[in-house]
Amino acid sequence: MKILLLIFPALLSAGTLYDTLSDGGVITGYRYLASEISKDVQMQFEVDIDLGGNILKVQIIDAGNEFGEKVNTKRFLKRFIGHNASSNLRKKIDGITGATYSSDAIIRGCEKALLPWKQSIKSK
Repeated sequence: MKILLLIFPALLSAGTLYDTLSDGGVITGYRYLASEISKDVQMQFEVDIDLGGNILKVQIIDAGNEFGEKVNTKRFLKRFIGHNASSNLRKKIDGITGATYSSDAIIRGCEKALLPWKQSIKSK
């Protein structure tokens, strides 16, 4: 994880980097713990991102309420896979009717997780 933080020091300011992803001892990405407000409750979820800045997986840890549970479906969460810092998630990902705040919370958390790559693109 120290190498990853040296490459992307913005990971610490983007949110909570709490694990690296690896394959056979080789770091392949990182896991970001997102905590976002959905209307009046806190949602927590993980965002897995490869070293190239592509979202691999989004997984809900705590949906906060029944509206948050509406976004906790494979159908919704797989919409994020493959998106990166160049993606405009707000335009590319349609929210769930009846769970607009929860959908927005997931989008915000993913945008924060992608922030180090977005900053890298801007600096080039």
